Amino acid sequence: MSVTISVETPHQDDVHALIAELNTYLDSFLGPEAPAEFHEHMTIDDMAAQDTEVLVARSGREALGCCALRDRGDGSGEVKRMYVRPAARGQGTARAMLDYLRAMARTKGMSRLLLETGAMHHPARRLYQRFGFVLRPAFPPYWEDPHSVFYELPLT
Repeated sequence: MSVTISVETPHQDDVHALIAELNTYLDSFLGPEAPAEFHEHMTIDDMAAQDTEVLVARSGREALGCCALRDRGDGSGEVKRMYVRPAARGQGTARAMLDYLRAMARTKGMSRLLLETGAMHHPARRLYQRFGFVLRPAFPPYWEDPHSVFYELPLT
């Protein structure tokens, strides 16, 4: 399968569908004991903000996955909304999006990438660790809690 990655607007039906799938998928890891704020996610409108760029992975016209890079304004970028549809997993789609995102961050002069993911989201954690991200303490606006883990990838 040939995959292309490009910067696109999140205001498209297929991107809306990806984000809805992502929200359902993430909520499945949290469980009912998680605080309500953990069930709140970056919205499509948030993804369309000036400080955020959305990447979409496609095979032909079919959207396979997405992620976003949010410029934190301090020389770092935050990886947001990373998702690959189940049928496209294990084929290098997520890694291709991270490669593209890392190159884009370097072009923007960012020195590091940060991200937060669910502590129980083991597939994502394995992906990020294989890509070179290392565990780190929480960064604003997050705080240390048992439901989240935080990673950093130096770009220098």
